[in-house]
Amino acid sequence: MICCGHQPHGDSPLPLKFSSGNHQLVITGDTSYSADTVWLNDDIEQLGRSKKNWNGRGDHAVSEILFSLSDDETTLESLDCHGILSDGKTRYSFNPMLDDLVGRFAEISDFGSEAYHDDDPIKRFFVKGKLNDNDYILSFSIGFSVKNKIVQLNKKSSLHLI
Repeated sequence: MICCGHQPHGDSPLPLKFSSGNHQLVITGDTSYSADTVWLNDDIEQLGRSKKNWNGRGDHAVSEILFSLSDDETTLESLDCHGILSDGKTRYSFNPMLDDLVGRFAEISDFGSEAYHDDDPIKRFFVKGKLNDNDYILSFSIGFSVKNKIVQLNKKSSLHLI
């Protein structure tokens, strides 16, 4: 497990998994440019930059990453991410270690065509987090330009929890 800062990626933590297990990951939690996050859902209000925070730091996004270590501080036992997205309303709380989808590229088997940006199979969204049993935060970025959408998991998909 590696946690690093100063790696802005929208309005929520970015977990990145590097193996078939859920315990080898890197996570960042920098919301520096959260005001510039573009929402692709029609029902989510785009708040953007305020006059007070003209530099891109959002007024509404809150992000916290909590690590729980074993008593001897050698093993990561839990990783909890929670906060509020840049719309100022949507709350999230998830543990990327407990969900096989979070921290990986979106797959068509899990999200249908919603897994692709602009219907381009080369441009896949990344699964940043989970809102509830069926809703996930998907994100696509190039540089500091981040596009988010909330998408439901396909009912046919088989989700494996450990």
